[in-house]
Amino acid sequence: MAITRHETQVTWNSGSNSATCPTAGSVISDAITLDETCFQAQIHFKADNQGTPDADDQVLMWLLNSGGDPDGSATAEYDSDLGGLRLAVMDTAGNNPFQRTADLPVPQKTLQIRADGEEYTTTQAIVVSATITEQRSG
Repeated sequence: MAITRHETQVTWNSGSNSATCPTAGSVISDAITLDETCFQAQIHFKADNQGTPDADDQVLMWLLNSGGDPDGSATAEYDSDLGGLRLAVMDTAGNNPFQRTADLPVPQKTLQIRADGEEYTTTQAIVVSATITEQRSG
């Protein structure tokens, strides 16, 4: 059984490799499906402040999982915005751009990433991006 490594770009707004987390706002990625043979995954985040970083210019990165369709409505349903799993705090005041890697729990049917600048009430727009590295067996 071969073990391979595969990189998946997280996309935002229907295909863009990055998104701007607005001042005191949030943005959610497009849906991502990990390969069925994935047994381990990490996500690498980047947050790039578009101005001179202030002390409150931090973005929280949340994992919004979907196990599919719990109530039979025929659409995937994701964790609520405040019910997801916090993966990272991206502090652009300390480093700009700020980069961090976090483990992703597997398996899930699909997932989304939520970049949240609301909790710290960011004063600058922050461009976020991410890539997932999967280890697959096959």
